[in-house]
Amino acid sequence: MAASLLVLGLAAGAQVVVFVLSGSVALLADVIHNFGDALTAVPLGVAFFLRSFRGEKLAGLFVVLAIFISAVWRSSKRSSA
Repeated sequence: MAASLLVLGLAAGAQVVVFVLSGSVALLADVIHNFGDALTAVPLGVAFFLRSFRGEKLAGLFVVLAIFISAVWRSSKRSSA
């Protein structure tokens, strides 16, 4: 879990540097996406660290809810454009 957070965080950090240098809006969208991916690893990592089955289950539900909300938000943006 910590490794995935580290890799996603490093990738997003490198993309921030390239975004600042290039000003690419598409790259900015990818940076935001990668930071979001990295942040979903945090509640799962905490639950695994605490060795709590209930915590792992709740953290997993939180991640699924975050993905669902993101999908609904993105689809509403596409339909309004």
